[in-house]
Amino acid sequence: MGTISRDTTIETIVEQHPQLIRPLRDLVFVCIRCGVPIWGTLEEVALDKGLVDVDAIVNQLNQTLDEAKS
Repeated sequence: MGTISRDTTIETIVEQHPQLIRPLRDLVFVCIRCGVPIWGTLEEVALDKGLVDVDAIVNQLNQTLDEAKS
């Protein structure tokens, strides 16, 4: 299983799992690559962006990590 949780910071995700940048951008976390820092946990930022199903986001990101390991 992957290593992303609701409490994982966006900074940690980008630093430790750069392969998740595109999936995050697809989920409207668009400022990750434009240079504007996004501070906070995955849950905080998702809720701020109006994304309420944080568990689905966590599962999707972890699935992407698991597929990359295979």
